[in-house]
Amino acid sequence: MGIDIRHLKDGCKIEDSNSFRSARIDSEGYWCTFRDGASFYRRCMDGSIVLGAEAKLLPDNEMEKVLEEYQGWIRDIDAGDKVIRASQQLTNNDYLG
Repeated sequence: MGIDIRHLKDGCKIEDSNSFRSARIDSEGYWCTFRDGASFYRRCMDGSIVLGAEAKLLPDNEMEKVLEEYQGWIRDIDAGDKVIRASQQLTNNDYLG
């Protein structure tokens, strides 16, 4: 994997040049934004997920698929970073609960 981790004041940004994925993760390990190829997702304050600049609200079944894609990707990253480790421990229930 071509992983680049950039530490931010309140978390980190991860870019994976091999899979064309990136994410901004807060200090507790929750992702705020997730790019999967050409698709760009943002997590809202209420936990909902929107797609793209038009902020199209995703239905629950699509939201769960995005969370699963993110979790499958983040769990494969071998990094000693505490924010990434925290993110790897989260489940759909943590995001949806």
